[in-house]
Amino acid sequence: MHLMVIAIVTTAISSFAQVKDIDNNEYQTVVLNKNIWMAENLNVSRFRNGDSINEAKTYEEWENAGLKKQPAWCNYENIPQKGKIYGKLYNRYAVTDLRGLAPEGWHVPQSEDWLSSITNYFGPECSKVLKAKNGWNNEGNGTNKSGFTALPGGYRDNSGIFTDVGYNGYWWSTSSWYFLLRYNTKKIEMWNSSGNYGMSVRCVKDYSF
Repeated sequence: MHLMVIAIVTTAISSFAQVKDIDNNEYQTVVLNKNIWMAENLNVSRFRNGDSINEAKTYEEWENAGLKKQPAWCNYENIPQKGKIYGKLYNRYAVTDLRGLAPEGWHVPQSEDWLSSITNYFGPECSKVLKAKNGWNNEGNGTNKSGFTALPGGYRDNSGIFTDVGYNGYWWSTSSWYFLLRYNTKKIEMWNSSGNYGMSVRCVKDYSF
């Protein structure tokens, strides 16, 4: 894994309209550097065309989906209530599938979307302004001045083990890169990973202002 620490600058934010996915889940949105982002983690169980995404509950189901490079999702610890709070965790094969994980007119961000919206947006204490005001353990809560409302949804590793909920948040891009916020650091981190891990997803509207 390779680590990059992202330096960031601050500008003003504004909220935008809600967006609905194919399962009729509604998401708050926020404008970050002229790009409209979901302000909540994705919680959809179907692709944009209506095809179901496989729910992989057991360790074996999750590991096999990764080995076969098949799209899969799960709720953290397979608890639906945690899915309502943190959104679903997806492997990268779900994220990059051509049927589309994001709602119509939206896309899962490329690493460039993260870099352009985040790098050009926040100051050096970016972790605080990205994080929600509540929900982070060990005094890890933020100010949420960004409106991004980041929550520590944890992740699922390639063998199916869940970890880090309440402490760290992980978000996919469509490349092998993902973005990490820890409860005890000030910076957002950029790492790369295999597609077998389960992480949260945010979506970005297809056009910018």
